[in-house]
Amino acid sequence: MKKTIVLLSALEPWSMKTGAGAPSLYETIKGYSDNGFQITYITYQKYVQKLNISHSQNIDLDLPGLNTLRVKKIKGPIFFGPRFLGKLNRLYYEPKTLLNALEDYLNNLEETPSILYAYEAQAVHAISMLKRKYKDKSIVVNRFQGTILGNRYREYFYCLRKYEMFRILRNKADKYIMTNDGTHGDEALKYWNANVNDNNLLFIRNGFNFQSFQKTKSRTATIGELGLDPKNFYAFTVSRLTYWKRVDRAIGLIEKFAKKHPKLHLIVVGEGEHKLDLIELAESKGVSDKVHFIGAQSREKVAELMQALDVFLSLYDVSNLGNPLFEAMICGQCIITLDNGTTKEVIEHNKNGIIVSPDNKSDLQKEFETLLMNEEKRIRLKKTAKAWAERNLQSWSNRMKKEIDWIQNGP
Repeated sequence: MKKTIVLLSALEPWSMKTGAGAPSLYETIKGYSDNGFQITYITYQKYVQKLNISHSQNIDLDLPGLNTLRVKKIKGPIFFGPRFLGKLNRLYYEPKTLLNALEDYLNNLEETPSILYAYEAQAVHAISMLKRKYKDKSIVVNRFQGTILGNRYREYFYCLRKYEMFRILRNKADKYIMTNDGTHGDEALKYWNANVNDNNLLFIRNGFNFQSFQKTKSRTATIGELGLDPKNFYAFTVSRLTYWKRVDRAIGLIEKFAKKHPKLHLIVVGEGEHKLDLIELAESKGVSDKVHFIGAQSREKVAELMQALDVFLSLYDVSNLGNPLFEAMICGQCIITLDNGTTKEVIEHNKNGIIVSPDNKSDLQKEFETLLMNEEKRIRLKKTAKAWAERNLQSWSNRMKKEIDWIQNGP
C-alpha cells in the first residue's frame, strides 16, 4: 500500500499554542510522518488570534513528508447574531470551505491518495459531501476525539440539541477511529450508525510521551517560578477553560475551606472562552488571592506542575478520562474525580484515586478535606495511580503504529 494521506481538519495541531494544549492532532500528524507517509494537511486560515480561544492561531509544523495547505474560510452573512452565526459556520461554511479545498486538491493530483482522513466534526461532514468518484480508490477514515453526548446518546431529543455531534456520528466511512475517553463514543457510534461494527471501528486511548514526565525540578523550584510559596497546599486543574470542564467546582472547594485551611490554594492551568467568567467567580467568592490562573503551559511545564503540586482535580460534566487525568497518573499524582462516563473503569475509589458522584457535593467536599489533612493517604494514592499508569498506558509512538497497521491491514 502506498503511503499517502490527505488529512482534513478545521483544528490546529495544538489547541492553544505550539507545544501547549491538546496534543492529539499533532501526535497523529507526527505519527504518520514518523511512519514514512507523505501527508497533506488541509485546513483554513485562522484569523482570531486570541490565546483564550482554542484553535484560533495558525500553527504550522515542520515534519518530514508534511505539506500544509491553508485556504481562506468562507464566512456566513454578518447580519446573523454571533451565536447563530457561529453554529451556522460550524454546520455549513467551515465544512464547505474544507470540501472545496479538498476537491480542488484532488482534481490536481495524478494519483489518488491511499487514505482520506477526516479529523473531527467539520472535516467528517466535509468528506461525507465529497463525490463518490473521489473516494472510491481511497480508504476513508472518520476520526473522533470522543463525544459530547456522553451516556445520553440514546436520547433522541437531547441528541438533536447537540446536532453537530449527532450528525457526524451518522456519516459513513470505510473505517472509524474513536478515542476511548470515557464518553461512550464507541456505543454512540454503533447506536446511530448502522455501518459501524467491531471490524471497522478502532476504539483506543490516546498515547503519552512518557519522557516528558520525567522529574527534572524540585517542588520549591517549580512553585517558586510561579511566584508562590512552596509551603502552601496546592490543588490544581488542567483543561481548556470551557463550561463543561467545570473548573467552577474546584473554585467552590477553595471557597468552602479557605478560612479553615488558610494555606489552601488552587492553580488553574489552561485557557479558554470561559476564563473571564471563572476569574469573576473567584473574585465574587472572595478567593481571588487563592486561585491562580497561569494560562496554557507547555507539556514539560505541565509535567513539572503535576509532580510538584498536591491534589489533581478533574471535575468535568461528561467524562474525566481525558489526557490530563492520565498524565496526572503517569506523574504519580493524587486524584479526585467524578463518577461519570466510564471514569470508574480507571479510577477505583480509595485504591488509585478518589471518585465521587457528580450529584453529591458534600461527598466531594468531605473527600477533598480528608486528602487536604491526610498526607499519608495522598502518598499511597499517588503510588497506586502511578503503578496503574505504568501497567495500562502506551506511548504515542505505539498508539500510532497500532492505528496505521489497523487501517492498512484490518483488525
